Amino acid sequence: MRHQPGSLAAMARPIAYGVVAALVTAMVWAFLSAVLGLHVGLVVIGAFGGWIIGSAVQPAGPNRRALAGALAALAWLVGSVLDFAISQALLPGASTPLASRLTLTAYFDYTASTFDIIQAAAIAILVFVAWRSAR
Repeated sequence: MRHQPGSLAAMARPIAYGVVAALVTAMVWAFLSAVLGLHVGLVVIGAFGGWIIGSAVQPAGPNRRALAGALAALAWLVGSVLDFAISQALLPGASTPLASRLTLTAYFDYTASTFDIIQAAAIAILVFVAWRSAR
């Protein structure tokens, strides 16, 4: 049975693939940033993850470019939160429990201290490539 183009049933599979691609991109982003400390590698992850996300949502209908951009931005946000959580879990010599270190204020402080031009470029590349490859 074929679904009408643009219907929710026709868009469900591409959206699900896009969400999975965004989550994988977020996990790789967090791993490279928190565990390996490879901030330059985030540019490559941005380009590749954006391409995967955009390609996954291509059949999603007329709003696929906006969807790809939103999923790419969500991938960065989830990756950033995972990066923060991993960095706090791996913090050597911490005297406070992990749960008390995982606060919104601590997240914003961490993000402000680690955000640089390379990360800004990686985010821009992630969103742009996702938007562009969803055409």
